[in-house]
Amino acid sequence: MQDTIINNMIEENKRLHYQLLEAYENNIKSLRKQNDTFNEIIKLMTEKFNNESSNLKLKILELGKEIIEKDELISEMTDSLYSEALENDKYA
Repeated sequence: MQDTIINNMIEENKRLHYQLLEAYENNIKSLRKQNDTFNEIIKLMTEKFNNESSNLKLKILELGKEIIEKDELISEMTDSLYSEALENDKYA
């Protein structure tokens, strides 16, 4: 009788042990899946940041080019006005 009780307890202990191992394995699988998802999110966010950074760099370059062009135009206009003023002074 005692042997039967002990054997039943051993079997129950084994069953609980395997359930616990299965729960740990499932937990590990879940954590790995969450980690993969997290890594994918980081990858996508990094790509988006890099794209936005590149877009900003292009916009800055375009604005710089526009500033240079406008500065050249202002210089030309200033030179033209200065020349006109000199011409007017000759005849004054």
